[in-house]
Amino acid sequence: MAHGLETLSPFLDRDFSEIVNMLPGKYKIHLTENGQIITKYALKKVCQERFPSGILNKKKQGFGIPLEKWLRQDHGKCLREILLDPRTLNRGYFKKRSMEKLVDVFIKNKGDYFFPNANGIVGLLTLELWHRKYLD
Repeated sequence: MAHGLETLSPFLDRDFSEIVNMLPGKYKIHLTENGQIITKYALKKVCQERFPSGILNKKKQGFGIPLEKWLRQDHGKCLREILLDPRTLNRGYFKKRSMEKLVDVFIKNKGDYFFPNANGIVGLLTLELWHRKYLD
């Protein structure tokens, strides 16, 4: 929602929310004969003729972005231009060889789950771009 993505707007309607809040719990959570718990029961009943069961029973999932793909595009050209730029390296925050290794391992996808981490790379990019905008 911080990025303007809003997919729940019908459920944010005040009148609708008041009506749903007055419903007995058995319409919201249903216990089947075999002990399975069905959440959002009334909503699923209303929608069962409109949507396939695979959609109605799908688990929640986040809205991911292809961060690693974006950072590696063009063999990491943008990443290299910023993080390996003499301006960045001459600040004295990071050792040149360490930064070169970090970028190289990331771009070649030779690391593991923890190193180098795409979110950490974005943090370094953000720091450098912030530095250029506000301190240089």
